[in-house]
Formats: sequence, structure tokens, C-alpha cells
Amino acid sequence: HHLRNNIGDPACLVLLLGHAAEHTLARRLMDGATTVKIFGEEHRVRCQVKSMDHFSGHADQNELLEHVGFNPPEKLERVFLVHGERGPATQLQAALQANGCRQVAIPEPGQIFEL
Repeated sequence: HHLRNNIGDPACLVLLLGHAAEHTLARRLMDGATTVKIFGEEHRVRCQVKSMDHFSGHADQNELLEHVGFNPPEKLERVFLVHGERGPATQLQAALQANGCRQVAIPEPGQIFEL
């Protein structure tokens, strides 16, 4: 309710921390939306919006590659990338394959794999 009650006030600041996924209210605010829906109601964005991405709890690509590197790539039969946006997942898939992981999948919702 705080955001709904203050989004139209130019004296207020909304500080967004970390990553904001596509199609979320936070991402729309980060992208500079002038109006947003909150609780089904349209609101004009007049507050200041700032973001700080260095508080994210997500690992970056290098950290993920380092983590996977604790296992010999030939022992990893399959790797499934199931969290994140398509573009970065595709980049991570290519990096994993370049580091010796043979089968790296980015499953579609509902896709079935035999293990």
C-alpha cells in the first residue's frame, strides 16, 4: 500500500534494489513507465525512481560457472537452466557448453525430460 499511496508524490523516492524481472512492476518503474497498475488501478508515476543493482542475491555468470566448475564437466550428464530470463540463460548455456558441459537445456514450461 505504501507504493500506491506515494507513487504520485514528486517528493517521494522509490529505491529499487537488485534485479527486476521482465513484466514486473519493478521493471516497469526501472524502465521509466509514466503510469502503472497497482491493485488493478492505474496510477501516474510522479515519484523519483532510482535503482541499485549491487544488492542482488543472484549469482552472475562467472559465479555460476565457478560453481559448476567444482564438478568435472564429463560427470555432469545434463544441466537444466530453469530460472532467469531467456537472453542471459542462452548466454550461460553457451558458456557452459564452451566449458565442456555437453547437454545444457533451457526447458519450456511443461516440457518433459527423461532422466
